[in-house]
Amino acid sequence: MRLGLLLCTLALVVDQGTARTDFSGTWTYVEAGSTVLESGARAPTLGRDFTVKQDSGSLTIARRSSENQTPFETTFKFDGSETTGTQPGGSGQAATQVLSTAKWNAGILTTRSVMERVVNGSSIKGEVVRSLRLEIDGTMVIESENRVTPRPQVAKVTTVYRKK
Repeated sequence: MRLGLLLCTLALVVDQGTARTDFSGTWTYVEAGSTVLESGARAPTLGRDFTVKQDSGSLTIARRSSENQTPFETTFKFDGSETTGTQPGGSGQAATQVLSTAKWNAGILTTRSVMERVVNGSSIKGEVVRSLRLEIDGTMVIESENRVTPRPQVAKVTTVYRKK
């Protein structure tokens, strides 16, 4: 009897350890707790509002570009394989191909997206690494690191969202 109870408890612990956070829903920006940039501006990582669709194999974020509000989606596969998407260009620039991957670590989803575009004849390469997690109060916190070459600095931004 005790052995059966112990095995059930262990199975429950193992199952909880492998559970993935469900980010599904429509999310809206919360200023409190979000980073204020040096300019004094706030820069919501995924815009003011975005929608997440999630199933057992992937997560898709639907949002609008910051430049011209064109809708687009980015999909991340949970098996770690690379996905290819397109991000709208702004100010007369062509759309940019984006390569993305994702991995889980203890309920936190870390995504990585790399892109390259030509701006005024110069190649600009970008990498964005985001860690998404849910807090006990139900808010989603996204920690972002943005790298743009040839600039050496890394911009770190924290953005908080609440489910609508």
